[in-house]
Amino acid sequence: MALPLNKEKFEKWSGLGCSNSSYAFVVTNCCSSICVEDEELHELFYDSHDPNRYIALYDDDLACPVCGVKEWDYTDKLGVNDGREYTEWPNVLEFDSSSLIDLSDIVDESSFHDHVMKSFVFPAYYGRNLDALWDCLVDMLIPFENHIIRIEGVRNFKSACSDFADTAIRCFIDLQTKNYCKAVVLFDDSPSLIKSSANKANSADAKCRAAD
Repeated sequence: MALPLNKEKFEKWSGLGCSNSSYAFVVTNCCSSICVEDEELHELFYDSHDPNRYIALYDDDLACPVCGVKEWDYTDKLGVNDGREYTEWPNVLEFDSSSLIDLSDIVDESSFHDHVMKSFVFPAYYGRNLDALWDCLVDMLIPFENHIIRIEGVRNFKSACSDFADTAIRCFIDLQTKNYCKAVVLFDDSPSLIKSSANKANSADAKCRAAD
């Protein structure tokens, strides 16, 4: 699934919506563009840089607003993805209560437990197995509401730890299934690193222009 949108942030950005509006990321089946749907007003926002670029979805003859294809549709089943909603729509995402772990460098079960123990600040008595992982995660999440866990580097993790990765990731997904957190979002790659690198490059470029 995609990262959740924050209704207040989205409506501040767009200047639109109504009291009953709710928003969801969707992806077009023609050009794989990630858009935002207002599920109450049936409007589709297709440009993360311009809130005025949206269409009403009542007309059956509408072409895709991104690529112009006549026969098109969209779905909210983004699943494990490359984090494009993270990099393309960051100004409307709900990050107020979230945790991030990047598993792209994990090579075995031992390094996985080292990483999660450090990332989530587990106690020294952490048992370094999936039962202990579950218990510590639940204990960590009980005081929080609407918590989001972002897991990056899933593709590399599954490749390096094929006998263990699916079971480990299922442990996190069950947190959402059993309502211990609002969402567990999986990314094949590491979009936060991509975004961080882009920000550093932009900052360096700005300094160069200032020096000139």
